[in-house]
Amino acid sequence: MTDSIKTNKKKEVAAHALQNNVFHNYPRFISTSKEIQSMEEDMLEVRNMMTKCGGILKTLEGTQVTSQAKEGRITKPGLAIKPPTGLAGLADFSDEGVPLDDLLSELDVYIGERRYREASDLLQRVETIVDQHARLDSSLGKGRKANELQKRIEKQRQQLARLLMHDLKSPALHKSEHRLLITCLLNLGLPLVARDLFLDARSERIRADIRKLQFDGDLVKHVEELSRIVFTTIAASCDEFRAHFPDPSLSSGLVVWAVEEVSKFAQRLKRVVFASNDFHAMARCVHVAMLFSKLTEDKGLALGWKLWTLFSEQLLASLQAYAQRIRNALSNQVANENWVARMHWVYDSVPRQQTDEHEGQVELKLSESGKYLYSSLQAFADNAALVLHPTMVNKVVSMVCAMLVEYLNTLAQQLKSPSLNDKQVLAILVNCRVAVHQLLPNVLGLFYAKDQEQTRARSATVELAIEKAEKRVWNSFANTRADNIVFEKLKWNETDYSSSSVDVEGPSGKFVRLYEYLKQLTEWIADELDPACATPIASAIMSHIVVRLASRDTLFWAFEKEQDSKSAKFGAGGIQQFIVDQRYLMQFSARFKCGEEVNTSLMEMIQRAVIAYCRSSGSEPQTIIKVITAASDA
Repeated sequence: MTDSIKTNKKKEVAAHALQNNVFHNYPRFISTSKEIQSMEEDMLEVRNMMTKCGGILKTLEGTQVTSQAKEGRITKPGLAIKPPTGLAGLADFSDEGVPLDDLLSELDVYIGERRYREASDLLQRVETIVDQHARLDSSLGKGRKANELQKRIEKQRQQLARLLMHDLKSPALHKSEHRLLITCLLNLGLPLVARDLFLDARSERIRADIRKLQFDGDLVKHVEELSRIVFTTIAASCDEFRAHFPDPSLSSGLVVWAVEEVSKFAQRLKRVVFASNDFHAMARCVHVAMLFSKLTEDKGLALGWKLWTLFSEQLLASLQAYAQRIRNALSNQVANENWVARMHWVYDSVPRQQTDEHEGQVELKLSESGKYLYSSLQAFADNAALVLHPTMVNKVVSMVCAMLVEYLNTLAQQLKSPSLNDKQVLAILVNCRVAVHQLLPNVLGLFYAKDQEQTRARSATVELAIEKAEKRVWNSFANTRADNIVFEKLKWNETDYSSSSVDVEGPSGKFVRLYEYLKQLTEWIADELDPACATPIASAIMSHIVVRLASRDTLFWAFEKEQDSKSAKFGAGGIQQFIVDQRYLMQFSARFKCGEEVNTSLMEMIQRAVIAYCRSSGSEPQTIIKVITAASDA
């Protein structure tokens, strides 16, 4: 008897160790399982011995045993071990004096009263009794009565399992009740059924809580409540699941269930959120959902990837539609633009100025279309950054780049209009510079990490495309201004150098006025744009002016095409005036830091003019030298 108690105690200790450590320590689980199996074999041997001893004791009832013995053996005649009599098989066995039939009747009462803990424990006792007696004598498990008994036990098992499964479907169960029902199912050897019912009950709880939600018109708040229900339930279910089902082989069912619930959640969001044209609200809703999905990460379930997978296609389509709406509105802005730059408060994701009245804004000098572009692209980038997955970054940046390049190309076309005055032209340049040097860095800063070499390379590619578009704007401006100066202010095609008077007092008045105009334009650029870019712009304009002056396609040089023409394009005084004017251009082009190619072009013009003068006047080379010397002295 003492050995049996010790063995039972060892079994309890081993079972406790199995329950606490098997989930995190599989090798110890295997070892403990083997130990339990060995103990069960020992228990069977002890039980066999006790059964035999009990039979011997029954045969000794009413028999007096004396201490006389021969060679240590009892010699009383008739003393022998006899088989038990009066047993009809399994149904006659008892547990602690209680017949098996009585135990089964008691089990029926427990099941009827839904006393699941007692019913489960008693059913295990009955099955243990039957199993142990059957293993002691295989003949006991045979016969009609034994079969009827087995069927009765199986029927009670199925009835108990059905009741447990039915009650587990109730969403109103408390946590302790859930644990009890699941434990009972596990005791019945139905772990998969218990797991599925547990997860189905959690799904029903989610559906019930969602049905209670009421939409009050605030879409973001509604999605926040919806996300809270789904992901807090999933997170709580993870803890409960591991408490109920420590077996790691059952964990895959939890993962599958969680993914299915996230898929259902995503379908609800698609119906509610993506039907809206308000991308700002849409982005906030998806962002809220992604934040709540992180609740499960501490539980070992990363469900954010599933949301991105389910949302990515529609998010990208929504972003493209959003970008197209900005393009269309921007085209309307440009069509109605008067190109007047004024100070505006515009939306800025990282404003450099903060006031109570204009929180989240920055004050910039822009025209109406520039204001719209700045605010719209900043908002677009902000909203996109809320929902942007790393795999989508390049596509979204390409959208932004396309919108910026399209706008800059529009500015380049607008600069070709001859009806624009200088202030309007400067307004266009202001829009260009703000878009490239303020808006673009802000947007890229939201998408790319500055400390990563790969993202810097991507950013450089985008900036290169924008830089080319910006150059087209400046080239268009320089070309247009140069054409206006050459043909409208200087009236180059109408310039006459046929004068024979050699009294040259200085450069022509229109060239002096040209210098004054370029100087004033430089000051305007410094005030409106940036002092650092004033001189380079003036230099570019001056270079284009010289190209226009020297172009053989202008009417001024048309006489060069007439090989036999003796027309006096240059007179004796005119050629000197021409040289003085070009020398004057050389002087103030140096002030604008023009390149050496400008001086080279001007010297080539002088040579062409002198050759043309000599041809028309029949002068000798010595005369050419005198003319150049006189012009230089002047």
